Amino acid sequence: MTQRQHSTRELRDAARRTNRLIGAFEQVRGASRCIVDRRCLTLPQSICNRLTATGGYASARITLSDGSGTPLLAEAVASTAADAGNAEAFAIPIAHAGKAYGHLAVTTGTDADPDPNERALLSLIAGDVGRALRDVETRRQEESGSLLDDAKVVRDCFEGVSVGMAFIQGHDAPLLVNKAFTDFLGYEKGELDRIPAAEALERVSHPDDHKRELVLLHDLMNRRSPSYTIEKRFLRKDGRVVPGLLTTTFFFAREGDFRFGVASVQDISEHVGTREELRRAYEGAIDALTAALESRDPYTAGHQRRVTQLACAIADEIGLPKARRMGLRVASILHDIGKIAIPAEILTKPYGVSEVEYSLIKSHPAVAHDILKEIHFPWPVADIVLQHHERIDGSGYPAGLKGDAILLEARILAVSDAVEALSSHRPYRAARGVDDALEHIRENRTTLFDPDVVEACVCVFEAGFRFEDVGSPPGGELEID
Repeated sequence: MTQRQHSTRELRDAARRTNRLIGAFEQVRGASRCIVDRRCLTLPQSICNRLTATGGYASARITLSDGSGTPLLAEAVASTAADAGNAEAFAIPIAHAGKAYGHLAVTTGTDADPDPNERALLSLIAGDVGRALRDVETRRQEESGSLLDDAKVVRDCFEGVSVGMAFIQGHDAPLLVNKAFTDFLGYEKGELDRIPAAEALERVSHPDDHKRELVLLHDLMNRRSPSYTIEKRFLRKDGRVVPGLLTTTFFFAREGDFRFGVASVQDISEHVGTREELRRAYEGAIDALTAALESRDPYTAGHQRRVTQLACAIADEIGLPKARRMGLRVASILHDIGKIAIPAEILTKPYGVSEVEYSLIKSHPAVAHDILKEIHFPWPVADIVLQHHERIDGSGYPAGLKGDAILLEARILAVSDAVEALSSHRPYRAARGVDDALEHIRENRTTLFDPDVVEACVCVFEAGFRFEDVGSPPGGELEID
């Protein structure tokens, strides 16, 4: 027994997980900017209004251009009733730092000679407009330069990262992919950029995974979720299948319109290989422990496998999450492994056991816990096994736990254990059959057994469940994630 315990401890370092880390990515998109901001757009008209309303001029006009005759703004004009098509009294250039932006023109509405002081004042106004426009232009140039610099950094990062990246512009628009993405799938640069995104996605996806991903993409487009991460099989150009971890995120404008999407993919071939090795290591340890018990007590070994069949069926009926179902399956296969410490002559005794012998048998959950706690399972296997003889009303062992203090997986295992034990033959009694076993758990629901688990157990038998041949482990392969 010491050697077997030692071999189980060797699995301690086998339960490794590959941290999946996925980086988030957003492409900078260029957008046209206004030539002037709102303050400068309203400034010329505000000046014209004031010149005519309080300045005593018959009309005022500010015209802005880029110096080559191309208008940058619609003309700002204001006039009074006194303006009857008088000729311009003044035409003042709008300029700053040697650059001309347009001109300011006014009419006086009288035939009086222009006053030179007016020209000086109007020149100050024109100068203020010129400075404002120059400030906006300078700010615009600075922002434009910063944007170009940022865009270059983003492009360099996009092409340089080791993670495959794809920029999604729309269903029918071509993908924009980086070198890591094309290398991962065995394509040349530019090959995937020449076809629509929908076609490219179908081309590089395993058919089964593609169907699943279309549902997720539909949810993204309808904004039911912001992103998704899936493990997916990709098809390389040469036809080989490679596993990848894919994260896709969609971005939308405030108005709700689709802007763009970003997908990242990492090659997880090494992780999948490690996981397969880990699965085989776990199954090998489980088979070794089960075989050790079977060599001493064939009744107990067959019992463990039949209990596992029923426990998995009940878990499916209840809707236990997949990860927890796997933990329950492992715990069910090993739940009586603690009996390896009990002499075989006690386990196979045909006429019942003494009080001392029964106390020894009751120690098997604790013994199993001591064995299994040394294995770093990704599920609470040792605790499930420790609690599988606890009862809802606290009458069980070894700790006398009650109700929800007992793990749900242990409550499922308790019902499965009782039904199989009562319905099967033992050296000390004949089999009572499934019907009697189901009646027993019905009678003791809410006292010994969880009523929801009892109901699920009855349902699976009514649906046609039957114990299968115990020559092989039940319930499919063990999955390690």
